[in-house]
Amino acid sequence: MLTLYLRTGACAVASLIALKEAGADPQLYFAKPGEEAWPDYLTKNPRGTVPALEIDNTILTENVAILTYVAQAYPEANLWPEDLGRRAQCVSLVSWFSSTLHPARRQAFRPPFTSADEACHKGIQEAGREKYWNCMVELNDMLGDNEWLAVDF
Repeated sequence: MLTLYLRTGACAVASLIALKEAGADPQLYFAKPGEEAWPDYLTKNPRGTVPALEIDNTILTENVAILTYVAQAYPEANLWPEDLGRRAQCVSLVSWFSSTLHPARRQAFRPPFTSADEACHKGIQEAGREKYWNCMVELNDMLGDNEWLAVDF
């Protein structure tokens, strides 16, 4: 039994797409602070973050781990290269999304996640937008003339 915990507009959509592409049919649970079921979710994932994937009563968090799991659990979906070097490149790319691109986007568009001090928000946002733009330029360069970032597997 698979349950994907997500929130509208959150990066958990990457895990949802991978699960759907793999042919999995997870139950979806929209985990949102303040809702009646929120305390129950916190017993499963005390961080309160999304995505989280429940696999037979075991919780797996973070997109990098969930995407890796999905690719290996559903090899027939061909979401993962067989070549070890190409596979490592995919993990590197997904890790970059998670550790660099996503935090820059959050900083640019949701400065309260960076600081509760509203007086800092404009500076945080400006710095985040520059970082995010630089990530988009790098991503565009990686894509080149290809339709997809990871090809040939």
